[in-house]
Amino acid sequence: MSVDLNQLIKLGIIDQLEDDIIIEEGIIKKNDGSSAHYSISFGWNLIKALICDKKWKEYRIRMLTYLEENYDEEKREELLSKIQVEDHHWNWFGKSLHYREEEYKWFFLSTESTVEAACLIYFPKPSVLDKGDIFYVEFIAVAPWNRFSPLEDKHFHGIGSKLLRSIIKYLTEKQGYQYGFCLHSLPQAHGFYEHIGMIHVEDHDKVEDPDCDPLYYYEIDSLNSMKFVGIA
Repeated sequence: MSVDLNQLIKLGIIDQLEDDIIIEEGIIKKNDGSSAHYSISFGWNLIKALICDKKWKEYRIRMLTYLEENYDEEKREELLSKIQVEDHHWNWFGKSLHYREEEYKWFFLSTESTVEAACLIYFPKPSVLDKGDIFYVEFIAVAPWNRFSPLEDKHFHGIGSKLLRSIIKYLTEKQGYQYGFCLHSLPQAHGFYEHIGMIHVEDHDKVEDPDCDPLYYYEIDSLNSMKFVGIA
């Protein structure tokens, strides 16, 4: 995708390229034993959104090319079933242009070389399990090299959890949100959300396509949310 960001500013489509702050940073260990500096940012950032679209797509193309050139059809199908690709069509740049209202909050986890994970949340959302409002995760994803890949081992382990924990801490400690959040899950992510203590509430499932399985609604209550971030 080729986008002239400065031209978008001149045309008045956007007023700036980024409006974010660093809410957490430090050193994170890679799976190969080396270390990298990371930062988690809060706020709108078109440049980081474009990096997600460009670099994540390039890596997925490399994976598919590798499978095509190195495996027969049966083995390809086996490996493809293990690769999380349900979010491959998400356009982070387009979402960034669309979701700019105050109710939407953007978060990115980046290393010195690229964006490792991204998340968009919405607030307020009435809680099903507790009283009051909680935040709703509109979209969350990690870079394809931080998931199962036939090309190599994951670069980082637990990147999505790290980003989510940082988001919860920031929103509760700095923005005054109560603990707890909810989302509609892609099928391949059910196991992860149930593992961290989220509860499937069937009455709130979302049916986007009658020919496909519904998107399960998951919510985590305040106690399990605090356990997830390690303070209960």
